[in-house]
Order: sequence, then C-alpha cells, then structure tokens
Amino acid sequence: MSADIEVKDNTKKALDLIAHAKKTGLESVGANVATYAATSSIMPVVTGRAKNSITWVMKGKNEGINFVYFDDKGKKFDYDIGTGAEEDNVYVGSNVEYFPLIENGGVGRAGKHVLRNAVSNHKEEIKNTLAAAFKAANLT
Repeated sequence: MSADIEVKDNTKKALDLIAHAKKTGLESVGANVATYAATSSIMPVVTGRAKNSITWVMKGKNEGINFVYFDDKGKKFDYDIGTGAEEDNVYVGSNVEYFPLIENGGVGRAGKHVLRNAVSNHKEEIKNTLAAAFKAANLT
C-alpha cells in the first residue's frame, strides 16, 4: 500500500497574515490612544488647538507629519515621521510647538502627561486591541 503525500509551504502566507494583523492592530492602537489623550479630562483646553492636534502616525501611513519634541534638557528635535519612523511602531503626539509644555511641564508648571497617561491608563485595552487584530487574522 502506498500513499501520496503533498507538502505545501505556507510560510509566506503566514508571515503576510502576521504582518497584516500587526499593522491593523497598531493602526487601531494609534487611533485609540490619540482619542484617549484628546478626550482626557486633564487635557487643558483654551482654544482647542493642542487637543485637536493630537494624532498618530506609522511608517508608510500619514507620512509628512512633523512632530516637534523637546528632550528633558530642552533640546528641540523636529522629527519628520515619514522618514524617521521605525517599522512596527506607532507614534502618538502633536505638532503644536507648545505641546511639550502641556505634556512635560515647564518652569513653575507641572506637566499634565496627557500622552503618557493615554497609554499607561489603557494598557489592557491596548493589549486587547492587538489580540483582536491577531484573532481576526485567525492567528490565535
């Protein structure tokens, strides 16, 4: 008795599904975290400019958006997310020049940590969003 066995390599298909699930999950996380930050009760609003500027970007998505970032020593970085983004990362922030003062504080003013809290206060939701993206791709 003999049997014919066919072996098929589905590695590329599996890797494509993983990449798609990761991208979809990160896009959802970016959008959700930006919403959490913008709707936070600690987000100060006078004109709404800073609140409305909170957005998310990924490599290959929303390119051409610049983030202005100041490190803890006050050094300014003008970061073009379209050229400087790393694969498999989502960035949430603002391009409003005074947003670092809202986030980190300044002389005599404590930071609100709107972005930091948008992540740290929603870790479980972020985890569930990523898990749902992989589940939707039948990878769990």
